[in-house]
Amino acid sequence: MGAQAKYSTLGDPKAMRFLKETIDEADKKLLEASLASSTWNKHNSAMNSVEKFESYKGHKLEFPYNTPALCEYVSWALTDAKLKPSTLNPTWHRLKQFIN
Repeated sequence: MGAQAKYSTLGDPKAMRFLKETIDEADKKLLEASLASSTWNKHNSAMNSVEKFESYKGHKLEFPYNTPALCEYVSWALTDAKLKPSTLNPTWHRLKQFIN
């Protein structure tokens, strides 16, 4: 089994969760390929947590996220989901990149 490339020339399909229809197809490929797979994995971990919150709330958060919605997410994560601040910190760091 060969070594996996750190950066993909084809892009990473995981990026589609973030990009959706917000940018042109050519720009998607460039953005997808601009981050290492491990970075996309960390972004996806944050999105998994948000999706659990959306399931709890019974509706999807509007993207890009706004500050009040993310504050509500943080409150849920610390109280209902019982995440430790040390667990939540990297997730928050990733999510705040997507605040409107």
